[in-house]
Amino acid sequence: MPYRITKRREKMKLLVLCAISLVLALHAGLAASEEVEDESEFNYDAGSKRGPARWGDIRKEWGMCRNGSMQSPVDLSSEKVQVVAHLGRLNRSYEASNATLKNRGHDIMLRWEGGAGSIYVNGTQYLLKQCHWHSPSEHAVNGRRFDLELHMVHESPKGEVAVIGAMYKLGQPDTFLSSMANHVEWISGTHEVQRAIGIVNPNRIKIGCRKYYRYVGSLTVPPCTQNVIWTIVQKVRTVSRKQVKLLREAVHDDSEFNARPLQPMNRRPVQLFSPTDSKLESENP
Repeated sequence: MPYRITKRREKMKLLVLCAISLVLALHAGLAASEEVEDESEFNYDAGSKRGPARWGDIRKEWGMCRNGSMQSPVDLSSEKVQVVAHLGRLNRSYEASNATLKNRGHDIMLRWEGGAGSIYVNGTQYLLKQCHWHSPSEHAVNGRRFDLELHMVHESPKGEVAVIGAMYKLGQPDTFLSSMANHVEWISGTHEVQRAIGIVNPNRIKIGCRKYYRYVGSLTVPPCTQNVIWTIVQKVRTVSRKQVKLLREAVHDDSEFNARPLQPMNRRPVQLFSPTDSKLESENP
């Protein structure tokens, strides 16, 4: 076989191997940024071998849950918060899209199958992927945890994650959860893992977003990936006791809560965006 042909084939093989390695590396990077889809491998029982203190030992790729220095959730203490006016309004540009409701083992997740719109954070576009609920709230404000917390999870084309969080106290029913009630009840009454529920408009999730906290943390479930940009809306909305109970019962995990313990701040800065416009400042948080 001529020397030139042999060298050409070797070069082609090398290019193919490089391409495969690049694809695998990109896939691994994106997978590491996402929350685990099957949450049956861990729980929230402090005394369990699969509890929060042991998450980092269950899988090698979950080591950040144990070793990470920028973990979430945290206590948004007023003593550590810097009030700023330069972050800008949180503009959400969402679109109605087909969605699926899924029981992940410790929470109920609503996942949009098509393009459901996006937000921009620091000039980067983050596409809305899914939302889910934790009870009680995972984040705290001056040591106080509320009754429910919503997480709207966004991802950039590079796999970076930005989450909008909103907290709820007991009171009037939340209108968006009311619109989801029949679907959640269906999952609660069966052992089916998921259900396609048709078109869902994310704009129906009313969170109030004129004032918000901003810090860099992590996913609050394995693999506990860090460098997640958190935006926690300051306004606390209301949810009914029945709605909180339904979200818990629908999971079938026999647990009363699914909130990770608070994590150390480790000197991370926390900013509170407060508009300078007097009309906006007069809004009740």
